[in-house]
Amino acid sequence: MVFTHLMHAFASARWFKHSGYIGIISTGLVYGLYTCTVSISCAPTPDSDVDSYINGFRQRACSAPEGANMLVGIIMAVFNSLTDVFLLVTSFLLSPSMNVTVKERQVIYAMHFFGVM
Repeated sequence: MVFTHLMHAFASARWFKHSGYIGIISTGLVYGLYTCTVSISCAPTPDSDVDSYINGFRQRACSAPEGANMLVGIIMAVFNSLTDVFLLVTSFLLSPSMNVTVKERQVIYAMHFFGVM
């Protein structure tokens, strides 16, 4: 939603529109990878009762520090951080191109500041 909102707000910047589409697709793929990894590595074994779910979470691939779940979680966290930095930097770069008053621009920068906090 943030990508689409910023793409709409800064529609005049063609490079941002293209990078927004790339960001939407790549973010969806990374989060989809995490969902699939958790679904596979933490699946209940072998039935669908409570003990099977608990045993599924106790598998090494699900709960171990070197398991697949942790590895994909770290990849997702790094990618999420990079995406946040990209969105913040590009919105700072593109904000001066908006036709707004000085007071509205100050409000925009305040929103960015509180978003960083």
